[in-house]
Amino acid sequence: MRSVFIILLLVGVLYNLYITSTNRRISSTVKNNKFNKQRPPTHVHHFPMASFLKGKKLPFHQVYEPRQVGFPDDIQIPNQNYKPKIILIWTSWNSVRKTINYYFLQSGNKTFVKYKCPNPKCVVTFQRKNLQKADAIMFHLIDTDVQDLPTIRHPHQIWILYNMEPPWLIKTQAKSPLHLLNNIFNWTMSYKRNSDIIAKYGFTMPSSDVAPFSYSTIFKRKPKNVVWFVSDCSTDSKREDYVSELKKYIDIDVYGKCGDLECYPSQSSICYEEVLKQYKFYLSLENAICKDYVTEKFFNVYNYDIVPVVLGGVNYSILAPKGSFINALHYPRPKTLAKTLLKIAQNETIYEDFLRKKASFKAYLDPWMCRLCDRLHSSSDASVLEDVEKWFYADGNCKRWNSTIQTYTIIEPLNK
Repeated sequence: MRSVFIILLLVGVLYNLYITSTNRRISSTVKNNKFNKQRPPTHVHHFPMASFLKGKKLPFHQVYEPRQVGFPDDIQIPNQNYKPKIILIWTSWNSVRKTINYYFLQSGNKTFVKYKCPNPKCVVTFQRKNLQKADAIMFHLIDTDVQDLPTIRHPHQIWILYNMEPPWLIKTQAKSPLHLLNNIFNWTMSYKRNSDIIAKYGFTMPSSDVAPFSYSTIFKRKPKNVVWFVSDCSTDSKREDYVSELKKYIDIDVYGKCGDLECYPSQSSICYEEVLKQYKFYLSLENAICKDYVTEKFFNVYNYDIVPVVLGGVNYSILAPKGSFINALHYPRPKTLAKTLLKIAQNETIYEDFLRKKASFKAYLDPWMCRLCDRLHSSSDASVLEDVEKWFYADGNCKRWNSTIQTYTIIEPLNK
């Protein structure tokens, strides 16, 4: 009996060695294919949430994204001679010192290796004693305090101002008045398309995935119309007022702090898979309608068989095919949008066409940390951000919905 056990153990070990070897060969083939700019699914990485967390309410900084990490065209092929760049995180992130949220960095080389950056030669430190060694210092805009800046500035360092929030949140939450941050930082890193380093909440690429079963079957399994996951109940876009009016004309179920339904952990694949299959439309409404600002509210649900109703300041046609989403910005009167949704919901052919067009693209998490590492290795351009307030407010082109006149109005850059 013992000899049989030993034989089985040896077989298992040999099998695991074979699988590991095969995976390495596949990974090597993908990385060395210079024609493979958009990298196929074998080079896309996903880290699922642990099953024991199902149904649990997690802190806001513990987010388990339902999407995989993808690699767009602008991620560079690594130079083997690169020396590691050290990034010092000077501030907290929304008052949290260390977070597992995807949109931040973990200590050491962990982040760049975990997400398979083609160039992983960057190291993160939170220890201020490493100030002199650091090649870059990162400051989260909202948490940056002018009374807490480094007292010594080494000439070789790049100071990076990082922000993923819209103008109205910066205005209400920033620790220091923005004009006091002028002429301090070299680079900006944000969702804005004219940032030195663009850090997106997500992106899309063409997909060849085939639906597991017919779109007709999907349509018939959706008894309900509209669903919305939301926990920020008072926003600059006034999306809450828009939905309140929309509810008068079409049924809407609301999950989260702003509704009477719950599903935890929020933003997890568990919730999306269990809930979205019941509905025909999902409200992907941003808390701000500003230039370039589009968040996980759009990307997280994009890969599911549901039609997103979007509201934001970005050109959504850049992100997804026309006819795969419905833009609430084109329906300033909620009653008109409700009529449109009900018409689509009652027409199987039209609804299926939305799903079919949407399926031609797939949403991914953006590997901005790889782009950050690339930039540090490819450029030491020490430009200076002269006017922080102008950078974040002046060209925001923000709007909000006005419930009195039922239309979208322009917000003056420096007004609330």
